[in-house]
Amino acid sequence: MKYLYNWRLGGLARNQQRTPGASEHLGLVQKESGRDGKGHGKMVYRRLVPVEIPDNNNENELKVLRALEKDEETKENACDLPPKLCSLQCCPSWLQFNKFVLTGYRCDYTVSECLDSLLYVHNESVNIYSHGIPCVLMMILIPLTASQACLESSFWFSLHYFACFAPFFSSPIYHLFMCHKQGSTAYNGLLTFDMCGIWAVNTFGALCGIRATLFCFPIWRMTALITYILISFISLYFILGARTPKERFVPLTVFGVMRYLFIGVRLFLRYLGYGCGSDGALPYCVLMDLFACVGGVINIARVPEKWFPGQFDIIGNSHQIMHVLSVISVIFLHLGSSKEFEWMAEYKC
Repeated sequence: MKYLYNWRLGGLARNQQRTPGASEHLGLVQKESGRDGKGHGKMVYRRLVPVEIPDNNNENELKVLRALEKDEETKENACDLPPKLCSLQCCPSWLQFNKFVLTGYRCDYTVSECLDSLLYVHNESVNIYSHGIPCVLMMILIPLTASQACLESSFWFSLHYFACFAPFFSSPIYHLFMCHKQGSTAYNGLLTFDMCGIWAVNTFGALCGIRATLFCFPIWRMTALITYILISFISLYFILGARTPKERFVPLTVFGVMRYLFIGVRLFLRYLGYGCGSDGALPYCVLMDLFACVGGVINIARVPEKWFPGQFDIIGNSHQIMHVLSVISVIFLHLGSSKEFEWMAEYKC
């Protein structure tokens, strides 16, 4: 079997037929220094395209090959130097996590080039700003609008405050620098950092509700808090070891199951006549988990880009929808927790 071997030097694209070596990977872009016809230094982009070429080409097959060559030349134009953006085929494997987003990728950037990408549009722009802006707003507005009841419980309110902005702090950093030239090493480290932010909001964001539910039962309250934190650290181990969004979603659902378990306990205690948290906080708790769960399912399902590949590369794809829903979810978390703090400051067991 032979493959179409495409290379580009100084803006010229040519095609050759040959059989790839055993050590060569199809679809991999290789960059090498070269010179154009005038002796100027240029960057060579090479790529093996997995198209079988029959030995006895007929006229129809030759037409297909010519069309492929034209298509490959167009794709190679997307693999130019920054700030030009790359197509999916030009990206390294660790950036090809959504096969339905076809264009707008950044590859092999330095730190300064990553920062420069804040000033132009690419397929991570919405992801960066949809969490970066809420991060700044929450870091400023939550302390400024905190009630006296929140400030009196400074330790627990600090954990709640950290939970609200942690995912929106780690996420923009991950999305901004994921294309760094250090490759998979940098990407995996940034992904771990992003997952820790998601873990933080699930772990520390639920503590206020647990305290309010078992407010009149100090021993059970402390036991529940310790158990929840221990299970959270076990979940973190599986989250960091996951390789796909689907694998990460499974341990994250553990947090939802535990939170709804405490909602059941709260309803049972209320039926028995015990004080167990603010009535006004419960709807916010349900809405928080609902928006977070819907966002996670949409992200795994890859809709709507799964139905229209390439049409939602810049805006409107599943990950961006999840980002918006997660912001709404954390807003509900803050509103519900604020009511819990006020209830615990006023209620007498």
